[in-house]
Amino acid sequence: EGATAERRDTAPDERLFYLPGGSELRVLAGGYREALADFLWVGTVAYFGDHLVRGRRIDYLERYLEAVIALDPSFRRVYKWGGTVVMYNLRTITRASVEASTRIYEAGRRRFPTEWEFPFRIGINYYFEMQTDDEAERKQLRRIGAKYVREASLLPGAPPYLASLAAKMYSKWGQAELARAHLEEVLVTVKDPRVREYARTRLANKLKTTEETSSVERPFEAIAREQRKKYPFL
Repeated sequence: EGATAERRDTAPDERLFYLPGGSELRVLAGGYREALADFLWVGTVAYFGDHLVRGRRIDYLERYLEAVIALDPSFRRVYKWGGTVVMYNLRTITRASVEASTRIYEAGRRRFPTEWEFPFRIGINYYFEMQTDDEAERKQLRRIGAKYVREASLLPGAPPYLASLAAKMYSKWGQAELARAHLEEVLVTVKDPRVREYARTRLANKLKTTEETSSVERPFEAIAREQRKKYPFL
């Protein structure tokens, strides 16, 4: 009788949150994929909230998110929300939860390649959240994180401080030349004057003098002008 009572307490929960795979869902949805995605999105939020309040594990959250994305891959909010809550859910952050978060952000990055937030969040995951006791691996993770933040800083709409942040991240881990190359690239590729000023100031600090900074910036600007002349469609 005790085992039966336990099954009654747990089994309905597992049945309620079971989902078939993405390909099966697309077939089942027919021409109503976005509508089914909306329905599952509500279920995903309810599942997360219910399990969080009850202090229960959220083993199926990533499966829910994958189902919503499979039905409506342009649903931008799913990637951002999902990548956050699978890791920051009032529980200890583990290597597995960081990797799950990164997978979701990577899916968003592939879908929205010009949106700076996705590579930025991936970079933060690698640089700050991915923990290891191996010093060599730690340095490699930090380098990967800096690379993603650098990518984010060059995308449209990125906050001005990202250029400086990426340079600092490179410098901290002995990547001074990469930091300098990144700042030089920012001066060429980014039009936002605020971003350029951040990069110019940071580069001046590295090169010690404004004259040196100008000498670096001038040839790069000349190259950029030539590229725009040859390839205006860029």
